[in-house]
Parts: sequence; C-alpha cells; structure tokens
Amino acid sequence: MGFTSDHEVLTENRGWVPIAEISLADLVIQREEDGTKNAVHPTKIIQQNYDGPMYEIEHRDDGRTIIVDANHFLLGHIQYGINNDYGGPVKVFPVEKVYNYYVENDVKAEKDKWGFEDATIIITLTVSDGYDVVGLYDINKLESNPDPQKMVYSICVPSSVFLVRRTDSPSAYWTCSPK
Repeated sequence: MGFTSDHEVLTENRGWVPIAEISLADLVIQREEDGTKNAVHPTKIIQQNYDGPMYEIEHRDDGRTIIVDANHFLLGHIQYGINNDYGGPVKVFPVEKVYNYYVENDVKAEKDKWGFEDATIIITLTVSDGYDVVGLYDINKLESNPDPQKMVYSICVPSSVFLVRRTDSPSAYWTCSPK
C-alpha cells in the first residue's frame, strides 16, 4: 500500500518531506480518532517495487490529485449518484473496491438513470484542517505505476492516519497507513 514518489508527508521537524525521504527519525503529524493531532516517529517505513494498477483520485473543482496503489485505503465518506444521504462517521474505504463497486457498477447505472456524462463518485475526504470536503471526484485506474522507478512508498504511524499531499500542492489529505 503506497504512494508514488511525488507525494510529501507533513513532519514537525522538517515540514513537508518527500515520502521517499521520510526516516524513522522524523516526527510525522498523525491524527488520533478524536481528531487531535500530534507528532510521532513512524513505526515502519515502506518502500517496495510495484508495477500493478494505480488509482488517481482527482477533485473536479480544483484538480488536486493523489495517486495510490490498489491496496490503499481512503478516509472519509462515500456516496454515489444523487439520491443518497450524506453523513455518518468517517470510515475507511479500500480504493480498489470503491473503484470496482461504485465506479464500474453502481455509478454507471446512476449515470444512465440520471443522464450523467461520465462515471463520477462523490467522496468526502477528510482534509488537513480537520474538516471534510465534499466534492465530485474522478477515480481513474492507471494500468501500471507511473513512477519512473516503479516504486511505492508509505509509512506506518501508531494512529494509522497521517497527512499527505502531492508535491507542491496546496491541499493535503489525511490518509491511512498500512496495518
């Protein structure tokens, strides 16, 4: 489970650091279940070769994106179509399952029913300021890893939730670390 090398993690001691350069000495900002934030040392650094399917998650309004492998989990709320109620607790969603179930199946049916021009999923992702951003997100499946080195990177933190963004992006997302 991981990100391409063009992502950064927020640390207390070095600010935004490329995910491929995070070390066990860094103090990574994590989010606790109650929403509080604190700085902790990663418990594990993950760097592995991966050339399987990747998913680019893009916000339609401002174009912010993240690229994750098929085993990554999203933190937030999900709905599809236009007749579903929003709300409930923040949950963890496996991106490949979301793509396969919602984008390839239900959203296509909703698209046909409501005349949508393409398959869109409404995801509410929990962002850096601790609030949820509802938006139309496209989840695009990439057949292979776009990273030139064919590597993915991640870290583990005690709460399993840390802050990540694409390099030079003003927007960051809370994301789930591997268990």
